[in-house]
Amino acid sequence: ITNVASMAGVSIEEVGAALNKTAISQQKARKGSEEHLDALKTLGVSASEYINLNPEEAFYRVADAVKNSTDRTAAYAAVQQLMGKSSGALFTTLEMGGAAIRKNGEDIGVMSEATIKRLDEIGDQIATIYNQIKVYGAKAVIFLFNVGESFYQSFKYYAEKLNAALGFKDSEEKARAAKKRLKEIWEDGQADGPKKPAAAIQLEDDAAAKKGADEKQKAEEKLAQLRETVADKRKKADFDALSNAEQMNMLLFQQDKLTLDMAYASNETNRLTAQEKLIDVQNELLKRREKADEDATKTAETLAAKKQALAEKEFKASLNGMTAEEKKNALLEKRLKLTEEINSATDEGKKIDLQSKLLDLNSEINGIKESPAQKSRLIAGGLTNLGTGYAAALSRPSDSAERAAKAAEKAARAAEDSKKVLDKIEAKVGPSLWNK
Repeated sequence: ITNVASMAGVSIEEVGAALNKTAISQQKARKGSEEHLDALKTLGVSASEYINLNPEEAFYRVADAVKNSTDRTAAYAAVQQLMGKSSGALFTTLEMGGAAIRKNGEDIGVMSEATIKRLDEIGDQIATIYNQIKVYGAKAVIFLFNVGESFYQSFKYYAEKLNAALGFKDSEEKARAAKKRLKEIWEDGQADGPKKPAAAIQLEDDAAAKKGADEKQKAEEKLAQLRETVADKRKKADFDALSNAEQMNMLLFQQDKLTLDMAYASNETNRLTAQEKLIDVQNELLKRREKADEDATKTAETLAAKKQALAEKEFKASLNGMTAEEKKNALLEKRLKLTEEINSATDEGKKIDLQSKLLDLNSEINGIKESPAQKSRLIAGGLTNLGTGYAAALSRPSDSAERAAKAAEKAARAAEDSKKVLDKIEAKVGPSLWNK
């Protein structure tokens, strides 16, 4: 076995390790190890036969099985299970079959210890000569030739003696066959380097193919994810381009569809997925409704402001061409309405705006000269303002002491303002006219 394996570049140590593992695997198979029994089954070797052979014969039996195997990859894995991981180097030898291994081993023959010792000595001489070549250079070439000639004659002499001692027949033919085989192995090694077992090459090819398939799958998954991202962004852009009302209609459609998906889901996973999407759609729909309400409020406020501004322009335009008395009457009437709006206002900000307009209106009224008739109407307006203030204070619900106090304070100010107006009128028209 060692002779044949060495021609494939396998060391004696590796052969010994394989035989040792074979003996161990026989013991484990004898104890019923499933892994080893499965390996024997893969090779088509009877377990009862295998465990009763010596390790060398078991080696030859496995070699026959490997040679006859139709699945080299499975056979390679089974050999590693029976002979250890390092047996991969022996797979090429095993593929020869047990009979071929025996025959080639016999052709090469076995050397005696004395022969091996003598060859070791010759090897030492060769090493010495090689060192001398390195030291002395070209001058040693002639010496090397002479020694080589002597070495050849000595080797030939001992080889003939060895063949005669061992009783080899047709030794020259066997030597030629062994030389031819060694030459073939050498040429194969020179052409392609050390050859790996076919099963090992197949395993490497399978691993490379799997790696390529995995990389391709990852690339396809990444591309699919990128396409999905682009599609989602395109959908969002199209959705954002719609008006708020159109977005709400689309969301309502999605809500109805997801509700049906939940009702007719084939499994719990699909139902929960539809439910999760439905919650997102409902939240988005709520945002759109709040935005719609805000837009409606802003639109109403903008329209009201425009109407008010238009009314103000129309009012100012109507004052043009009026007499001073007519102008003041119109302003007084507007002040009365403005006072009513202030009293009925509930929003503090709006009330402040109305009070500011009232101050501007009072300034405009004070800038108009009053006639006796206007003064009389001013009295009536002041009294009306006083009554309106009191009525507002009494009619509005006072849900707290603080609010009631503020209402009373406003009524008192209104009364004081009205009294000042009446005193002013009385001073202007005089006591006689005032009494009338």
